[in-house]
Amino acid sequence: MDFLGRLLEAARPWRAGFKYSDIGREQGGYRPGPPGYRPYLAAHEPPHATETSRRARAVYDCVMAAKDERVAEISRVVPQLVRDPQPDPQFWDAVGDWMTGSVEGSREPGSDRYHPVIQDYPGRPPTQINGESTTVLRPLWESIVLDLSLLLGEHMIARLATARWSFDGEWREGSCAGDPRVAVVADQRGGMPPLQMPFRSISAAARHCLHRRQGLFGKKPEPFRLGDVLRRIVEGEAPKSYDARRELIASLEAHLEEHGDLPPNDEIIRWVVEARLPDVPELPDRLAAILDERDRRDGRTGKASWRASVKVQG
Repeated sequence: MDFLGRLLEAARPWRAGFKYSDIGREQGGYRPGPPGYRPYLAAHEPPHATETSRRARAVYDCVMAAKDERVAEISRVVPQLVRDPQPDPQFWDAVGDWMTGSVEGSREPGSDRYHPVIQDYPGRPPTQINGESTTVLRPLWESIVLDLSLLLGEHMIARLATARWSFDGEWREGSCAGDPRVAVVADQRGGMPPLQMPFRSISAAARHCLHRRQGLFGKKPEPFRLGDVLRRIVEGEAPKSYDARRELIASLEAHLEEHGDLPPNDEIIRWVVEARLPDVPELPDRLAAILDERDRRDGRTGKASWRASVKVQG
């Protein structure tokens, strides 16, 4: 493995080898899980943590083979915690409220290595609070997130006549993610089918709810409605057409949110090339400031700076 590969390996908690089958070996002191809940214990990593396109497809196939069983399991448990699951935004609003009061951060060794990125937080957010990670979920909650993601995807399909589960194999952060997507057949010939991302929505919501419970958003956080992800579908909001520049910036924001920093400059350029963009798009001020500060700290000026790499060499 080259230097960049080792750097990326160290930058992602799940690359340490977590598999759902490890859930039964939790070491931290946690609260009781949902009553009667039987977690997903397959011997593979989460679908967003796969390395290669072949591995992404294999994990996707495993998850989809277990889909009906996992949807039935979470549907059996959720009524005790929220209400009977229905493909409506109000149900998912209630799930979000439950998650805020129940989600747990990991207490496993090494889970406190990373700082979360929280806008307007005074100073650098802590890596853990009272022994609970602020960035890594409790292993059991990785199973709950998977189950809720599958349920949300099924609800999306129930509300969209032309929707179906799909394998996308998106390359992000130097690896190929295998999380299942919900594809909606395009109305116009030749258009790219819009993709809904239930796994990414639930994973992000779980960490958002964790930060809310831990008080990292202050005493009066802004309202949070998990149901908005389905509400946009129900209300007929047309999915936006694919925009490579917007998606690149979204990937950079996601990397910053997860790891507390942006990828190395050469990795950003590689993403730009893979997106078939002619240059690095104009970045939001917050991202540009981070890259400028990194160059200043590392003594990179002139042609060595990130701004000198804006034009991608063909």
